[in-house]
Amino acid sequence: MKLLVEKNTLVDALTKNVRNTSSQKETPILEGIYMKAEDNCLRIIRSNVDETVVITLPAEKENLKIKEAGEVVVHRSLSEITKQLKETITLEATEKSLKITSGDSEFELPIYDATQYPELAQEEGEDFIDLTYDEFKDIVEKSTYCANFTSEVRPILKGVHFRKEGNQIMFVSTNSHVLVRKIVDYKPREGQNDPGSFQLVPPAPSLMQALRFFQKEDKLSLSLGKHYLIIQSEHVSCRIRLIEGNYPDVDRLISTKFKSLVKIERKKLIDAVEQARLLITAKNIILTITIKDNMLAVRTSTELGKCNIPISIQEIQGEPEVEISLNVNYLRDHIRTMDAEVIQLGFSGPSRPVVILNEEKDGEYRLLLPVRTVSS
Repeated sequence: MKLLVEKNTLVDALTKNVRNTSSQKETPILEGIYMKAEDNCLRIIRSNVDETVVITLPAEKENLKIKEAGEVVVHRSLSEITKQLKETITLEATEKSLKITSGDSEFELPIYDATQYPELAQEEGEDFIDLTYDEFKDIVEKSTYCANFTSEVRPILKGVHFRKEGNQIMFVSTNSHVLVRKIVDYKPREGQNDPGSFQLVPPAPSLMQALRFFQKEDKLSLSLGKHYLIIQSEHVSCRIRLIEGNYPDVDRLISTKFKSLVKIERKKLIDAVEQARLLITAKNIILTITIKDNMLAVRTSTELGKCNIPISIQEIQGEPEVEISLNVNYLRDHIRTMDAEVIQLGFSGPSRPVVILNEEKDGEYRLLLPVRTVSS
């Protein structure tokens, strides 16, 4: 393998892919970067247990010239080395090493046997939705944060449940204490067949990682394979291994009928929650919301002190008085991921979940279980 590549082109591709690092010590070759030069492109590949990312650099432009096809697996330190070089970079593989030259600088790195790199899954997927990068980012940021990233007892809760029914796709995550559901309309491209109803559960951390492999101007296609979710742009392909198992039925938790429904400015509420968190300790992460006389008060009392922060309510429907205790961090996470100026809080009693609605986007639904206290 021998090629000439413009520095920034190579650095950008390596920087994206080096993040996809394997922690599997029993497979050290996966800690390396797999580079495959073909007549018309260079493919840079990284794989771990959950994701495989392939970045394709076309050789049709002046920034990449393939002199000799071939393949090599080299240590990820190649990424840091290329960042320090100044000019066009030449990569040339020998039997035992990869030679890197740029101007007067010259490096030589040992290589792995490329034939020992695990065979990449060739599974093809069926396209089910096209998204802009911003649309994909919005889905990921608003549907992953409730997942239980560390659950070993119920690994299915590490994922986000994608479920298509009719002309809608629902994205749900929960850790059994909080839940978020986002719904987007399904719009097949011209000539595309409707895949019908389906369900899949990709890991939430893998979806968050996938955001880093794409750029704001990218147009993305999401495809469903038997074992993978495949996310593709023109030059990047990301395969995410799905979590096996059945996602819990959360539909029974979804309610739009409340004893009290409060309309309030989101910024005022998040400011009050952030102020209350100043007194929160590891032993006490509870705050209390009280509604009375058309005012909402955020209160907390810990060994560090106590606070009472009143906020005016825009509108209240139903019972005029409410008192409920909540996990301050869960409440903050819910509110911070919203982009509405005005939100709605639905209450159904001190031991029933609190629901947070986006008045401007009826496809967003957030739920939070209350915390039992001595007084409740």
